[in-house]
Amino acid sequence: MTAKQIVESALRIVGVLASGEEGQPAELQDGLAALNGLIGSWNNNSLIIPSMTERTFALSNKQEYTYGIGGDFDAVRPMSIQYAQFKDVTGKRYTCENYGTRQWAELNYPTTMRSPGFYFEQSYPLAKVKFPYLPYLTDVIVFQTLEPLSKISSITQEINLPDGYDRALKLNLAVELAAEYQGVLKPETVQLALLAKKELEVKNTRVESLTFDFTTATGFYNIIQGPMKWDCL
Repeated sequence: MTAKQIVESALRIVGVLASGEEGQPAELQDGLAALNGLIGSWNNNSLIIPSMTERTFALSNKQEYTYGIGGDFDAVRPMSIQYAQFKDVTGKRYTCENYGTRQWAELNYPTTMRSPGFYFEQSYPLAKVKFPYLPYLTDVIVFQTLEPLSKISSITQEINLPDGYDRALKLNLAVELAAEYQGVLKPETVQLALLAKKELEVKNTRVESLTFDFTTATGFYNIIQGPMKWDCL
């Protein structure tokens, strides 16, 4: 489906276009701008992103790297980094933890071992990846990232997204355009738009498996505090 088809469908839902009628150039360009605004807003919701993207980067003799188009890690600036691993020259991989702000501030590791983690700073336009000390230069870093949906460059561009996205885009774009054209949508249309977006969020929900460290458990396990000894109960 093209951007033009999505915009015209949304305009028909709003009542600006009749069935079978094509949009005028000005209407299509306004609709395209609204569509890109909608996509930009959706990019703030990680559950709208349909899949993770793997990125592999070489490392150099420094602890801080910029991440984004034109940066040290020259790729689309990710919304978040979900997982990371170092990979050595033999192909063996080592877990690399994604530190939170407090963890990063409290780090105090020796400097002679492979970095156990990194800190992702969501600065703009280039994000930053920071390691607590110099990484092994023979390693590469492998990221599993959530990258934003791409903006639409032209009204004739084909939009290639999984099933359900075209419907969600049409209905939610109609809600956006109704305000611009001072139209009144039926309540059921607004509910369908909310439902179509919610279905995407449900489909893209990533459920993490909980693990249990049997080697350290000496009694009961508290999901908040971790292993608990009998004398702590």
